[in-house]
Formats: sequence, structure tokens, C-alpha cells
Amino acid sequence: MSAGVIDLSLWQLALALLLVAAVAIVSIRQALGLERDLLLGSIRTIVQLYGVGLILAAVFAAARWWCSSSS
Repeated sequence: MSAGVIDLSLWQLALALLLVAAVAIVSIRQALGLERDLLLGSIRTIVQLYGVGLILAAVFAAARWWCSSSS
């Protein structure tokens, strides 16, 4: 972990995906038809969070540069 960044380990990611898989299994067993929505929602969530993380990293890097160059 560095400078307030929370690194997710593989087992934490696997646990989150396991919980989504459990909901998908319940959906299949109950014939709810939510599997496609769960898959798309999970992928969309991962992409959005990754994108926001990249943007925030760039913003904080720029702020760090701005503060160090103005001093």
C-alpha cells in the first residue's frame, strides 16, 4: 500500500466475483433471468471504477506537480 492507495489482492477480487456468481446461481435456480444483467453490470462496474481511478491518479499527479513547481 502506498500513499493512501488501497490495493486489492487477488483473493479479495475473487471473493467479490464469487458473491456475484452466487447471485447468478440463485437467479438461474429461481429462473429469474438476471444473469445477463449481472454480467453486464459487473463488467460495467469494473470498467467505471478503473476509469475513475485512472482519472483521479492523473488529477493527483498534476496537483502534486503543480504544488511542487509553484513553490
